[in-house]
Amino acid sequence: MLKNPIYITDSATLADGGTKYIMGIDSNQNEFSICIVQHQIEENFDTELVPGRLHFNNIPIRVRSDQECQILDALENCIINYETVRACYSDLIKSKNSIAILIKHIIDHVISEEYVKIAEQHKSYSVVKNIDNSFLKISYNKKHISLLKSILICNTSELLSMIDKNEQIIYHPPSHLKDPFFDFHEIENQLKKYGIEYSLIENLDEIWK
Repeated sequence: MLKNPIYITDSATLADGGTKYIMGIDSNQNEFSICIVQHQIEENFDTELVPGRLHFNNIPIRVRSDQECQILDALENCIINYETVRACYSDLIKSKNSIAILIKHIIDHVISEEYVKIAEQHKSYSVVKNIDNSFLKISYNKKHISLLKSILICNTSELLSMIDKNEQIIYHPPSHLKDPFFDFHEIENQLKKYGIEYSLIENLDEIWK
């Protein structure tokens, strides 16, 4: 999922009740985002994200999984990209401290028992409620890169960022495709046409198996 070390380039705390984002690039120059989603203000819940859950590139991470450990390890050993930070903030010292504090907050929260309890409370939450089968797990093969970029409507960097440690692509449609009329039928047809193996994911707990 991540090639260490990772370099942090930006961070943000949203005004939705506290959703926190860390953005950066890994050693393969793949851009990524890590976030912990707010869980206290129900009217601000995002139908694309699981309340209270750690997410990688807006994909919910299974609690106490290998992927969760990998993300936390990457954050603990991350490098802040000061040149990018300097371009984003006028007060470099303040921003460095703020990002470091935010990273520590995310790590401490995810390893806590409170995080497990919150995840249990929201385990039945349905992501992208108006769309069935909102994830695809696709077998990755380098010879299919050009085809997959076209089929999944993404660039090389975006495609590579979806590849997990099992050499599978976890695909979630981009935000402009998320509407009540979107489905995977055309994508499925294209994958079948070129003999690319895939499976539909309906249960969040199946994503990282």
